[in-house]
Amino acid sequence: MKDMNFVPYVGVGPIRFDMKPADVEVVEGKPESTSTSGRGELEEHRGDIIVRYDSETNGVVEISFGSDGGLMLDNQDLYGSSNLTKYLLSKDPSPVECFGFLLFLDIGLAATGFHDDDEDQRAISIFRKGRWDSMKDNFSSISL
Repeated sequence: MKDMNFVPYVGVGPIRFDMKPADVEVVEGKPESTSTSGRGELEEHRGDIIVRYDSETNGVVEISFGSDGGLMLDNQDLYGSSNLTKYLLSKDPSPVECFGFLLFLDIGLAATGFHDDDEDQRAISIFRKGRWDSMKDNFSSISL
């Protein structure tokens, strides 16, 4: 992906939520590999980026970035930010935690490995509206 800027609840670069695999292939080319997630979702791997598709609609539901992903929000390199958590709090002051992920629901972003300084586990996912709704009973407030 060339344009790594994301728009909350819209998509990342040319990839838009609810696009089908064939449409993503048109804008991003064939994936290097594919797999199935624990949720039964198709995952397409392109370098340090994983595109996940909803198992029912087959539309893009989540785009995940490893540490070399180059993801940007408002032209701010999220992995290059000296204090990512502080920057994200300026966009969403009330994140929640769920299963070790910080969820910034106002902007559709999940982050792990940043708030506990576990660099090997650092990852950011951009998700479609409603992606985490079924997990609401597991949300806990967090003070950062």
